[in-house]
Parts: sequence; structure tokens; C-alpha cells
Amino acid sequence: MLNGAACAEELRDQKREEFAKVPIARAELDKAQALGAKLRSRVQALLFRAVSARKQTQAANALQAFFNLSPASLCRAVEGLISRATQKAREIVSSALDPAALSAEMKAAALQAEGKGTARGGTTAAGLKVVSIVGGMLDDVLLCCAELLHVQVVLGKKRDPLSGRSLAYHLEEQPQWKQGGADSLFSTFWGPLSNLVSERLQEVFTGSRSVRQVRRSHTVEPAEG
Repeated sequence: MLNGAACAEELRDQKREEFAKVPIARAELDKAQALGAKLRSRVQALLFRAVSARKQTQAANALQAFFNLSPASLCRAVEGLISRATQKAREIVSSALDPAALSAEMKAAALQAEGKGTARGGTTAAGLKVVSIVGGMLDDVLLCCAELLHVQVVLGKKRDPLSGRSLAYHLEEQPQWKQGGADSLFSTFWGPLSNLVSERLQEVFTGSRSVRQVRRSHTVEPAEG
């Protein structure tokens, strides 16, 4: 069924103007297009689930299905995965490294600790809160990174049965990625993510007085001599 939809779509694209003049042919091609859209939706859902669970066989089958539709469909599917991971990572980082929210969390932890002990205990509690929030953020971001690394591995291992070439090879044959290869496709995630984390950390250190205080209290002065 999937190959049939792919052939129909390819035929439609090649003979679009000719078929547009034949009502019966146009109606059948519209049905094929609707079927292709339905199949894409199902395969996309399978791909997201497989990547989230890091199941190589399911991810490979879903990516192969997109390639069977067309190499361009495979490219769009991978771009969709990168866009999904990018959005998720940005939301994680932006939420965790919000200066105002982080300061509020630290103050609440400090007040709770000071109610039970000394002011020094409050500073320690605030510092531990920072460590907890940033540590949780890194864990969640690393999960996004792991998903995309999983996709890269699958693309490199999975071979198209007809051509014998890896899906990564076919991906790199696409005009927009031919020069830099598949790595350039995934760099659209790694580079901006690194910049975002650096920028938000800088905002936190300059915009949160509580963070600066904790940072100073945990800074080890270099030994003299």
C-alpha cells in the first residue's frame, strides 16, 4: 500500500498538468494523495514513539517508509525530528534558567532552611536548589540529544533493500544537504543548543542576585604562594 501511494504520488507529480485535464484521473489522484497523507501521519507517530523509546528497529522501519514515499519525504521526516528535539530542548532550558523563577526557587529553599537552622544553612539550601534545577535540566536536555544520536545511528545502519545504500547516504544526496552531509543537518540542533545554554547561563548570573551570592559563597579562593 505504501509503495502504491508513493508510485501514485510520483506519477501525479510527473503528469500533473495532463491529469488536471481528466476529471476521473484527477479524482483518483486526489484519493491517492489523501491516502499518502494518512500514511504519513501514521508513520510520523510511529517514528516519534520509536525515537522517544530508542527502539532502532521501529525507527528504521518508519524512516524506510518515508524513504519509500520519496527521498524528499525522508529528509522532511528527519528535519521534523530535529525541529521537535530543538523545541523541546529550548523549552527545557528556558524554563530552568529563567532568572526570576530561579531566584524565587532559591529564596524559598533558603527561607525554609533558615526556619530550621542558621543563615548559613539557608545559603547552602539555595545552592543545592540551583544544583538540583540545573542538574535536572541537563538530564532532560541530554535525553533530547540521545534521541537525535539514536536517529543518526539508525540512518547510518539502516540500508534500503533496493539500492543497498544506507538511508544516511540517500539523505546526503538531497541537494540541501549534499555539501555538508547528514552531519550538517544535525548541526542545526547541536550548535544553537550550545549557544542557548551559554546565553541563558549568562543571563542567570547577571540577572539573579541570589545566584551571584551562591556563586560567590561557593567560589574557592586560590592558595597564595
